[in-house]
Amino acid sequence: MKSHFPIFKNRPNLTYLDSGASAQKPECVLNAIKDFAENGYANIHRGYYALSLNATQKYEEARETVAHFFGVTPAEIVFTKNGTEAANLFVSAWGKYLTTGDEVLLPLSEHHANFVPWLRLREERGIVLKFVEPDQHGVFTLNDFTKQISIKTKAIAVAQVSNVTGQIFPIAQLAELAHQNGSIIFVDICQSAPHFAIDLKKMGVDAAFFTGHKLGAGATGGLFAKMEILETLSPLLVGGDSIIEVTTEGYTLLPPPERFESGTPALENIVGLSTAIQFLQEHQREEKLRKHEIHLLSLLQTGLQKIPDIHIIGPQNIQERSGLISFYHENIHHSDISMYLAEHDICVRSGFHCANPLHQFLGIPGTVRASVWMYNTEEDIEKFLQELGNAISLFAK
Repeated sequence: MKSHFPIFKNRPNLTYLDSGASAQKPECVLNAIKDFAENGYANIHRGYYALSLNATQKYEEARETVAHFFGVTPAEIVFTKNGTEAANLFVSAWGKYLTTGDEVLLPLSEHHANFVPWLRLREERGIVLKFVEPDQHGVFTLNDFTKQISIKTKAIAVAQVSNVTGQIFPIAQLAELAHQNGSIIFVDICQSAPHFAIDLKKMGVDAAFFTGHKLGAGATGGLFAKMEILETLSPLLVGGDSIIEVTTEGYTLLPPPERFESGTPALENIVGLSTAIQFLQEHQREEKLRKHEIHLLSLLQTGLQKIPDIHIIGPQNIQERSGLISFYHENIHHSDISMYLAEHDICVRSGFHCANPLHQFLGIPGTVRASVWMYNTEEDIEKFLQELGNAISLFAK
């Protein structure tokens, strides 16, 4: 698969194990962005000339592609500049209906994008955040949520895949739990979308947010919400392209999704996102990619388990995790390990991974995270484990 990604041709010694942060772009995406910029660029919704009409068509076709990818209707997809903006849009807009004492369930493993907006909402609205705690390995069970939910709970906010532990959460069961309680479920699918098929409607998800840069596209993202929810929400931004009429007395918003898309979007990146999704579909991410990923994660886990003083957090069963493994060494700082690896052209992430509360709960000062995707190979894992061993030997002296 590396042959589809130009960066590996241009940097043949690169071992990239940081797709959990951002995935590399396949050649087809780069070509689509370049072609659109060179031959088809114009602003959307604002011109009757061919360039603008064609750009508008590509933009709306991208919305259809994304909607099909997630098993929803195009009108339920709102484009944003990234996943964080989408999360903030939903929490601020839907959260205005919450009042003092209303509860939101939130696992301690959540990425800050789905954590900090709820903290701010607590400050503004006086809601109660009930934090779901994991076991000593950072693993959550359905029962952990069941014990916390109450008649005051209005939402469960949870990632389908933790960006620290890689744990795959049982979203369909959590959705059922929420709905039985009269609550909604809001899901972060940023880490899961690149790795396996997602049908938000079948899972019973009420709202979700995603990002494009983990799918092999550029900086873009979006919000899904059921139409009956979208119609009740106010936009985060107002201005051009989201308005039917403006007078000195006020304004009238367009219906969803347009009302949430004020201003000029990142058109090239949205075209790239559509192409990235088509590329993933062509390469059967559900069948081939998942099998490949499990194989690499097994090699990685086995190798790490052989190294003294290394501790892996998250599920020990590889089938229960997706895309990544985070670990720490008892006596060596995570930054020292990642910097040593960087000197040997191995890219990993170290620190808190925008999930400080989970690390604080586990009493860990940070972890090293290695994440795999379709372009990674056995050789990448072998090189990583070899240089990790060298790093430990060096710092242990």
